[in-house]
Amino acid sequence: MAYYYVKKDKRTEIYFNEYDEKATIITANTNLKNRLLNYSQNYPTLCKYKSEDEYSVEYEIQKDRLSIRLLPPCSEIRKNTARKLMEKINKVGDIM
Repeated sequence: MAYYYVKKDKRTEIYFNEYDEKATIITANTNLKNRLLNYSQNYPTLCKYKSEDEYSVEYEIQKDRLSIRLLPPCSEIRKNTARKLMEKINKVGDIM
């Protein structure tokens, strides 16, 4: 029986502590795998490939190269402004 790896199973795990200077990233996310591969090739002293299994890949990266962005929700005013701008851009694009 074949097992198909569905999107909800594509997890990313990040491990680090306050003592070590490096973090471990294990991911099955294709986009993140490609980004980590590119980063490790461009900056081999900062990010190193560790291992791979059938679905995921593991990298070790300097902790100070890793960040987590927490974004607040957009206000209704910002959403409406963006919506109006995109409507204007789309109307100009239809004329050309």
